[in-house]
Amino acid sequence: MSQQDSLNMKVVVLAVICVILLASTIGAFVLYIPAQTQIDEKNQTITSLNQQISDLQAQLNAVPDNSDLQSQIDSLKNTNLNLQDQWNQMNATMYEYVEAYNNQQKYIDLKAYGTLYNNGTTLDANSTITLWTGTINYAGYVLIDATSNTTSTYAQATCVFGDYTISYNQTLGTDNTVVFAVLPGTLTVAIGNINQKTNFNATATYYY
Repeated sequence: MSQQDSLNMKVVVLAVICVILLASTIGAFVLYIPAQTQIDEKNQTITSLNQQISDLQAQLNAVPDNSDLQSQIDSLKNTNLNLQDQWNQMNATMYEYVEAYNNQQKYIDLKAYGTLYNNGTTLDANSTITLWTGTINYAGYVLIDATSNTTSTYAQATCVFGDYTISYNQTLGTDNTVVFAVLPGTLTVAIGNINQKTNFNATATYYY
């Protein structure tokens, strides 16, 4: 083999080696591009996940611990109990006011009453008998319903109001009902008869 042939062989070998190196370089570059893209995408994913972790940690830090929550719950329970007690007290007071109003209203309407006398006896001629005497606290009226066996039977009401004395007489006869207006003070209710002895039955009621 001549020297020229040996030289040509070397050139060919060098050319082949260069082609192989160039192909390897191109192949590595071609493989590097998608690998780098995937790395960049993963880096972005990691960055996004780190941000989400930071956000969640911030939210977690903002949530009070269980002891704070329990303290708030206990405080709200105590406030609720206090409000319930206040409501019960106001409700009881309201019922007291309603009851007091109803009691006063019946006095205004003269719907309250009390029986002063409900009986009968014999009355001598020209005499009187006291059916009831005592103190009354409200203005109102006394109703006397009576029956007797003489026409001269009468009813009498005497009311002492401060410095004033008010006295009424009304005929009952054998069967009658009479009414006397009265004021707060001392009240005396009586039945009398003129000239004749009589038997009577009577009911005296005080309305106020």
